Amino acid sequence: MSTLSLRALATLAAIAIAITSHAAPRAPLQLTPDQGIALGLENNHLLKAARNTIEQARAKSEGTGNWSSPELSLNYANDALFNNEGESNLGLSLKQNLPITSRLYQLRQISQMEIELAEAEIRNQERLLAEEIELTSIELAHLDAQRAHRTELIELNQKLASFVDSRVQLAEASSLDATQVHIEHRILEQDLIKLNRESHAKLAELNLLLGLEAHTPINIQLKFEIPVAPPYILPYAMEELVEHPAYLLKSKLADIASQSTRLARINRWEDIAIELSLENERSADAPNGISSNKFLGLGISIPLPNRKRYQATYREKQSRWQQAEDTLHATGITLDAAALHIQEEILDIYRQAQHYRTKLTPLVDKNVQDMNTAYRSGQVSLTDLFRAQEQQLNLKSEYLETIRDYLQAYGEWHSATGKNIK
Repeated sequence: MSTLSLRALATLAAIAIAITSHAAPRAPLQLTPDQGIALGLENNHLLKAARNTIEQARAKSEGTGNWSSPELSLNYANDALFNNEGESNLGLSLKQNLPITSRLYQLRQISQMEIELAEAEIRNQERLLAEEIELTSIELAHLDAQRAHRTELIELNQKLASFVDSRVQLAEASSLDATQVHIEHRILEQDLIKLNRESHAKLAELNLLLGLEAHTPINIQLKFEIPVAPPYILPYAMEELVEHPAYLLKSKLADIASQSTRLARINRWEDIAIELSLENERSADAPNGISSNKFLGLGISIPLPNRKRYQATYREKQSRWQQAEDTLHATGITLDAAALHIQEEILDIYRQAQHYRTKLTPLVDKNVQDMNTAYRSGQVSLTDLFRAQEQQLNLKSEYLETIRDYLQAYGEWHSATGKNIK
């Protein structure tokens, strides 16, 4: 077979593969919000990068709190450039700094706390990511519900348009009515196009959060509805607060500030230095000539504390400790207040949704049904029918938005209480 024929076959095969791939799009990924959170916590690229800080803190800890390396010194001197009598001096010394306080222990404690701080930071980032995934998933489900509603209205409007067109042909309706119906149909189509665009943007946002390819299709498996019974939310107990990722993060910062204050108090006494030396001296000793003397020495140096420098550093650390404690207290109050506020908001939204569902929606739906029947029998004008349909559209959209607000408020409560991550 010629090279040209092989190339032709390869081209045809590539075209066939391309056609097949376009003809068979990927099946949408079926995810509940909880499954989306689990996938995002495992797959989100920024979170993966952030988790490296834990390993960095562990690596740093391995080199913290150890004795300093000993210093080896070698000294040699002679009189070759002066009297040149053959005199020389050779010295070897070994110097080691020794801590006389618990400074190294305190440094190891701080290093361990920094590992725990890095873990707490990641835990809080996981909480925030889980909240963002849950809220985005709910918004995507809301847009899907709105699109389904618009599609249903377009189908109803199409039936009405066919009916009006048939009436126009029988000279039983005005062509102006037909034009008005078709205009309304185009408006609904434009509204659906806008919702599709918003849905695509929200899907791209969710894909990014989950660490997926930009256009991975996703179906959110979520009951987009309000429960029949009022929700019962357990009060947020203060003992749960200490395990909240945001509170735990501030708590670790306060612990480090406290330990740093102790370290500053200890650091007024610096390490002492012990030096062991060996010296060989060759000197001219008349009339015997050059004689050699050996010396073994032991030295110790004790730095005296600088009171002014110590007090300034200690005051700074104390201030930072107090600041961290105040921030921790404020964080606890803020988290508790946020949980209580969202809990009240959930109940308020539920009551509003129940009013829509039990009072307004049945009334408006019946009104539209009656208006359709009345219009077909010539009892009401097309304008009255459109006004009733517009009320139904607005009410349904508002009801869907209320369901979204209810579900998202629950998602915010999960995050505010730290219950959205296991």
